[in-house]
Amino acid sequence: MNTINVSSQSESALKAYAALQFPGSIDNFGAKTPIHMLMQQADSEHQLVLTDACDSDCDLDGAQFDYLGTIYDTVSELVKDRLGLKTDEDVAMFNKNNPTPFVSYEKLFGSYDVDDEDMQRIFDAHSLANEADYVDMYTPVSDVSSCEILVHLPSSAYETMGVSFTHQGIEQYRDSIDNHLFRKNYCYAMSGEGYGRDAGDFYPIMEFLRDAGEQLLVKDLEGFCVKRMSLATDEEIAEHYRSHPDESFQAAYIKVYDKHACSVYSRIYVFCSGHEEFCAEGQPHLIYENSYVIVNKAGDTYKVPYPFDGDRYIASLNKDSDETQQLNAMQRLFFWTEYKKHIEIE
Repeated sequence: MNTINVSSQSESALKAYAALQFPGSIDNFGAKTPIHMLMQQADSEHQLVLTDACDSDCDLDGAQFDYLGTIYDTVSELVKDRLGLKTDEDVAMFNKNNPTPFVSYEKLFGSYDVDDEDMQRIFDAHSLANEADYVDMYTPVSDVSSCEILVHLPSSAYETMGVSFTHQGIEQYRDSIDNHLFRKNYCYAMSGEGYGRDAGDFYPIMEFLRDAGEQLLVKDLEGFCVKRMSLATDEEIAEHYRSHPDESFQAAYIKVYDKHACSVYSRIYVFCSGHEEFCAEGQPHLIYENSYVIVNKAGDTYKVPYPFDGDRYIASLNKDSDETQQLNAMQRLFFWTEYKKHIEIE
């Protein structure tokens, strides 16, 4: 066995990678050994006056609206800003004193609420078909017309803003550069090569990194004992789905002992829910609804997602250990609860 010296920072990153991106993890998003990309819509080179864009039936989903150099993501934001409406109190006062109340474009063209008096006042007095009509409706009080607004139509191209080995890492990176993300963006799990995987060097290197991280986790595991206290069978979970539809059910309880401190380190509880439905022929089938993990550790209680992808009955925890794997499912679950971002419980 070869030994490689790594810094504490690299060691922590390798362990996080192995704990979060193991085969079958939900953070792989169905990809084999993915790399995680932060993508942002490229800057648009196609611009039109709002009136022309609406007359041409342009798709304005994701478009940006430019009035005298100030960029807005929606026409609602533009109108609200030009009307000087900063708070809900400002909106209420404006609506009280003006014949045309302020209602967002998204609300007007969303689900119609017959009980909303402001919406009713608008539809009784105006004929609205698009964003240009919406802006012009407020022109008497905003002094802005649709022919003065420049629309930056959304580009079909996206540019890479960041790369991470873990989905959690790319989400954290997106939060850290939020003030540099001006357009539509998303995180994407991309496989290294779609074809000829044996020919490239991406997968061998990625597998080396994961193996190294797992070996470090195995070493950490020497100080712990991960013990199954209770575990429901597939049949017990299926029966609960039938008899208690969509009601959370404690399917597993795992206790982790700290060997050095001779005390309980953490308690891990797995919950799941589902229900039974019937197909057109009358045959019953079970629908998995949700699963999550509750952790009690050092007096603190927090929540994390259940990590095993496509696992309707907590089957991963019920499977026999694979001798080819360095960690079994319960041990993977333990390290997942250690490295996955916590969800605070209200």
